[in-house]
Amino acid sequence: MSTCFHNDVIIYTYWQVFDPDDMSQVSSNRQYIDMSGGYMKVVISLPIKPSANNATSVSDDGKTLTWDLLSESNIH
Repeated sequence: MSTCFHNDVIIYTYWQVFDPDDMSQVSSNRQYIDMSGGYMKVVISLPIKPSANNATSVSDDGKTLTWDLLSESNIH
């Protein structure tokens, strides 16, 4: 399932990869993707460092933000 929404500048697309009500499915899919050598990450490089973020990791003096979508802490 995907949902698209936008403002005047940015178009966002939200993909629901896992069923949030079935955490066993999430765990199983995460293990399968990991065993296959796959990953699910979002990487954004910005011209300046943001004042705050919730990224899994930060690099390039705080201007590159990476979210590991299969990280335990990112699956709610």
